[in-house]
Amino acid sequence: MTASRSPRRLANAALSFAAAGLLMAGCTSTGDPLFGGSGSAASADPATLIGLAPQQIGEALGVPELQRREPPAEVWQYRTTTCVFDLYLYDEDSGLRAAHYEARSRTNGEVDPAVCLGSVVERYRVASAEEATPADPARL
Repeated sequence: MTASRSPRRLANAALSFAAAGLLMAGCTSTGDPLFGGSGSAASADPATLIGLAPQQIGEALGVPELQRREPPAEVWQYRTTTCVFDLYLYDEDSGLRAAHYEARSRTNGEVDPAVCLGSVVERYRVASAEEATPADPARL
């Protein structure tokens, strides 16, 4: 039996691993290229999102606070207490894919996109951990 592996299938697998890597922010080892070698979600490389499909983005960042159509793009907006991270998705042959991002401060200062994305990843990781924690029977 011969397994066929198309370049598209291999590329999609690689993108899935990249999305999963974003979720591992709190578990990464020092020197991880996604997180600037810090081993934490203090910063995350926004370029790792480029090319990801909506499902992969959702697995990495959760549901955006705002989704809007700005033809030809769809914009997914994530907010934290310090910044706003916009991810622009465009329709390609294989469906919607992330193609561009922007980060801005919630005050009028500047923000590093990697630090902003790191705060989004951390917020999602904490929220996911809280959802996965079973309720304390003593509190019911």
